[in-house]
Amino acid sequence: MTKITGLTAILLLAINIFINAAELKPETKKLIEKMGGGMPKKEIKFIDANITDMNGNKTKISDFKDKVIFLNLWATWCPPCRAEMPSMEKLHNKFKDKEFVILAVSQGENMKTVENFLKKNKYSFKIFTDDKNEVASSYGTGSIPTSYLIDKNGNMIAQFVGGRDWFSKEAVDLINALL
Repeated sequence: MTKITGLTAILLLAINIFINAAELKPETKKLIEKMGGGMPKKEIKFIDANITDMNGNKTKISDFKDKVIFLNLWATWCPPCRAEMPSMEKLHNKFKDKEFVILAVSQGENMKTVENFLKKNKYSFKIFTDDKNEVASSYGTGSIPTSYLIDKNGNMIAQFVGGRDWFSKEAVDLINALL
């Protein structure tokens, strides 16, 4: 019985490694590169973190598993962050009925600051606060805006530092490729 259990565990581990080690398609890699993104040299699972929604409810990034996650770290005082948000809204509206979610996490700001920003800027994608910068610290983020793409299996597949047009043809094609 022990041999069967051990053999089963090894078989399951091998299957898991094979499934999780699936390479990105060359076309997907090209889209990431064309958009100025970086890709991990080896498989990296995303780091779970606590975030607070605009109603004060605590949640975790892992609560959105089984979806393609667009994790955006930003701040209200950051001009490039604010500049890319309208294109994020368009991207959200295009894919909101798919297995895709935008998690925009304000770094180092309290709820009131973000609420005041949102009164003037109406966005329908999910916005959270992280007043202690725990997400940025966990991810080793050095500047904002920084966005991460996490696939449905929880693998971090790309990092984008700096603002960009998230509704460009390349960005839309990239999200389509991940879905």
